[in-house]
Amino acid sequence: MDHLPVPKCPQNRPQSVLCLAQQDFDGGDFDTYPERAGWGERSRKEWAVEFQRKSPEFQGFLHTWRFFGLTSTLLTIDNGRPPRISDLTRHTTAGRIIDTSKLPGMLETFIRNNSLSQVRDVVDLERLLEDINLSLVNPLQTMDDQIRRHKFNNRLSTILTVMLTSIMNESRFRRTQTACDCSIDPSRVESLNTFINNAVIVDPLPVLVQDSIDLLLDALTSSFLPKHPQKYLNELSVESISTYAPVLSQTLRSQSIHISPRSSVISNMIKNGWCPSLTSQLRQRFGISALVFISNLERPDSLMHGACSEVRCAFDKVDQKNYIRAHADGCAGAASCFDVCVDKAEMHETLKNDRFPIINVINQNNNLLSMNISGSESTKEYVAISHVWSDGLGNPKANAIPHCQLQALGSMVTSLPVPTSAGNLAPFWLDTICCPIEESKDQEAAIRLMRDTYEKASVVLVLDSSTLTLSTTDMNGDVEILMRIFRSRWTTRLWTLQEGALAQRLFVQFANGPYDMQEGIKRIQKNADMSMEYTVIPTILKEFLELRVFQIPSMSTEQKLTAISRALQFRATSVETDEPLCLATLLGFDTQTIMATPPKERMQRFWDSMSGIPPDILFLDSSRMSEDRYKWAPRSFLRTEADGPSQTRRLIYHDYTESVPRFANNGLQLTAPVIKTAFHWNRPVGNAFYIFALKDDEMNGDWYWIRTNMSRAKAAEKYSQPFDRCDHVQECLRMLPPVSQPKDRILIIMLKRQKSIDVMGETEGFLLYGTSTTESISAQPIEDGMNDAGGGRTSSNGKTTATPDASIMVHETGEKMIQVPGNANSVMEKTFDVKPRSSD
Repeated sequence: MDHLPVPKCPQNRPQSVLCLAQQDFDGGDFDTYPERAGWGERSRKEWAVEFQRKSPEFQGFLHTWRFFGLTSTLLTIDNGRPPRISDLTRHTTAGRIIDTSKLPGMLETFIRNNSLSQVRDVVDLERLLEDINLSLVNPLQTMDDQIRRHKFNNRLSTILTVMLTSIMNESRFRRTQTACDCSIDPSRVESLNTFINNAVIVDPLPVLVQDSIDLLLDALTSSFLPKHPQKYLNELSVESISTYAPVLSQTLRSQSIHISPRSSVISNMIKNGWCPSLTSQLRQRFGISALVFISNLERPDSLMHGACSEVRCAFDKVDQKNYIRAHADGCAGAASCFDVCVDKAEMHETLKNDRFPIINVINQNNNLLSMNISGSESTKEYVAISHVWSDGLGNPKANAIPHCQLQALGSMVTSLPVPTSAGNLAPFWLDTICCPIEESKDQEAAIRLMRDTYEKASVVLVLDSSTLTLSTTDMNGDVEILMRIFRSRWTTRLWTLQEGALAQRLFVQFANGPYDMQEGIKRIQKNADMSMEYTVIPTILKEFLELRVFQIPSMSTEQKLTAISRALQFRATSVETDEPLCLATLLGFDTQTIMATPPKERMQRFWDSMSGIPPDILFLDSSRMSEDRYKWAPRSFLRTEADGPSQTRRLIYHDYTESVPRFANNGLQLTAPVIKTAFHWNRPVGNAFYIFALKDDEMNGDWYWIRTNMSRAKAAEKYSQPFDRCDHVQECLRMLPPVSQPKDRILIIMLKRQKSIDVMGETEGFLLYGTSTTESISAQPIEDGMNDAGGGRTSSNGKTTATPDASIMVHETGEKMIQVPGNANSVMEKTFDVKPRSSD
């Protein structure tokens, strides 16, 4: 794709995308083009045959609709006319191929001619794209509601509807879906849109054509992202959080178009020696434009990944017993090199006085170096080193490093803007030397002082094996330099997050010297190159914000935890029990108490340290803790064992001026809007149920439309279907309550935010079952309430069996204090999106 930026020395030859389209888009309605092009309703059997045959006529029609229909409807060229096939292709000896070199200019005109800023301010595009990624029900209906609510003009309405329709369609082409029972009827006649929505399909277009469509959508969605004046991303001051917080939040939540797992980009990366696990992580973490750029870089290591899989890298965890220490380039190794050790007595004395040690390098005769230690109280200007242990600069057996590495570090820190006395090297801190390896009071002190260590350093210097041997002069400016940094292993490890997040100034070491990340970010924000501004720069800005948002001084603890949860979802650690220590360090908690706790109980102590809990924590899709009192809490924010992100739905940044949940009565206590329901039971059916719609008979007659978010529930495979998918949608009007209903028990939907319903027309909620008084509700997630309430028939093996259908109406709305017991099971299978829908 010609509009994409590439590294200075790309590793792959450009791949040509053949144009399969045989006629221009007709300029009519995007959604109904199949009918106008002669591809009207057919039986499911006939559609299945077309998808399997992949005839040139069918492929040509699909290419016209999905690529050229999108450009023709949204973009213009020359004197305002829609672009034709000839504007986006060129002739070669291989035939007519896609040529997107004019796309940046079209995007510039698109942005200039449309009031996109008003859309950014009122439409939660990030949420809609997230809903699509999570297979939630009908974001298109939500978009339609918001268009009517905010009275956009016809042009903006068309832009929003066509973009979202296209993204939804492409998402269905890209992933396997489970259809409801009616989809097995081959004689059922339906439109192409309905078939795509229902059936399990394989895209009949070639993979390269699929990628070109996704790249086009990525550029279009990036055009909706907000602009960032440089001070907000670099100073991150009190002013920035008070005046620009909504934009910071929007950037952190921005959703890119992700590349298909079947893409040739992915297969070529693995063929070129990239780790399958790392490739899978990058695919989920970066948008398609950024990933195409990364795929043109050389792989970040020289390891042989033949034993790795998509879910696990064989080299991911550090083996402390067989740890291989590295020597600096040019050193012959252990045979000619020796270790330089720290004086343990000096280090003990420093840590005993609640000071962290600083290394002072002494240059002796014959280029031999030694070192001594000074306390942090007497050394105000120093460099803190941040490195990846698997690169070999660690030492699990002694506080010592090879002499060659001491020489290399001395040379590196000298190049940094740190004042030093004449003839001396800049003092520095390195965990390998300054953090005792034995479990002891000294080690506890060093970890307790870790926040101060990085926060007070004049500079934090990052060392990563993938950048140390490369010169920035051989790269395509700041964009390539920053993309190399963000694809490095340094950005995938737990401890390096705090080291980068707390730094006053952050530098990354390259072969030709240190690189100032903040200065690089400033420069790319002034970049006028449209080919970069709407492809890879949005990813760079987001990655930088994920790392540096902790610099905002006015952030509350709840806000910081939100930022941490988002930053950790693609990171991992070799020692799982290190996570609560790192979390505590970033939040400024007492790490001494957590270290004194048995390792397996440290996450509990971390949650005990929280004065308040982000309200969204109850709505977070993640694995939950198994211990009583904490079953509502995420077990970890880190990458899962399967190397996927820890959260399919992430915490969202808010100002949290509202009440936050707090510990009470062995659970959580919070104030939240609730919908209290009245219900009666009919006949037993199935074992998993989903509330689908509620009518508010007592208030204003509106319907509350319930969109299920049950992607991890096995039973959802049959019933979790969009309301427009088939005629059997009413089977979704189900839930999982007790069979017998005690008179004092009620069914409640707890909403995330009433204000969101008032402004955006929707919010999230989840189902609770319990008792209510005028002031408060005591309830728990519905599945956990079954046996406690005495309801639910239980078989001989102790498992709950059949449960009844429910007829529901809204009984009461309003804010109430709610008690959620800590022993309640995970709420991730009881989460709903709730939005009012008029009775018509």
